[in-house]
Amino acid sequence: MCDVQAQQMSSSGSTTAGTPDKSGRTGNPKVDPNDPRVRKLVYSMYRNMLTGCNDEANGIISQKDPSIVKEDLGVAPLLAALM
Repeated sequence: MCDVQAQQMSSSGSTTAGTPDKSGRTGNPKVDPNDPRVRKLVYSMYRNMLTGCNDEANGIISQKDPSIVKEDLGVAPLLAALM
């Protein structure tokens, strides 16, 4: 987990499962994973996490010896080979 994600989780103020917050509610809401609003929210949070962690990862890689860093070309070459 990158530092950005850890900061967001610690500053969100959410309760852990089964622990009531100030209003007496527990952290176990009834959420339908098939609800389009929930799916959009989760995807948005995931995309934001990847964006935040990408900058941190690039900083770490830039400090490494260039001879040991291998660029990942993604899945495009694999897909091209299948066609």
